[in-house]
Amino acid sequence: VIIALLVVQFIYASGVFLGKVLLPVVPAHVIVTLRMIIATVAFFTAHRVIGGKTPRNGADWAKFALLGVLGGAGNQFLILLGLTRTTAINATILTPMIPIFTVIFGWLLRRERPSPLKWLGVAVAAVGTVYLIGPDRVSLESGVALGNILVLTGMAFNALAFLLSKEML
Repeated sequence: VIIALLVVQFIYASGVFLGKVLLPVVPAHVIVTLRMIIATVAFFTAHRVIGGKTPRNGADWAKFALLGVLGGAGNQFLILLGLTRTTAINATILTPMIPIFTVIFGWLLRRERPSPLKWLGVAVAAVGTVYLIGPDRVSLESGVALGNILVLTGMAFNALAFLLSKEML
């Protein structure tokens, strides 16, 4: 489990750097398609080995598809598309928004009632991220603003998928 977590963390942490290197050569939709094909094969293989359950009805399949769009293709496509229009620093700053969005969406969807401590954590994460990176290095130029919004929307997709997947898991 620890090795799997380390591999996932390495892949996640190197995403912005690799994206900046690959995106000038390979379009975002091609990268996302390849990642979805690889993930599909990996999950299908894991499902066969483990013997997991298959969605039972149309509602389960609809939830599964929504999670795939939000947490898979949509999230990745928005982040990569945003990365073509923003700086690596801005994308890195926006990545810690996932847990913040998770708390906010949990509260808005009435799935979780965040404690004052969680709200404090949201505030500390937001302020701490900007402080550690340095507010003077955050670019808000109109040329990168759309990229920032796309990356931020991708992070929101990821958080919403995580929150909605809890009941299915």
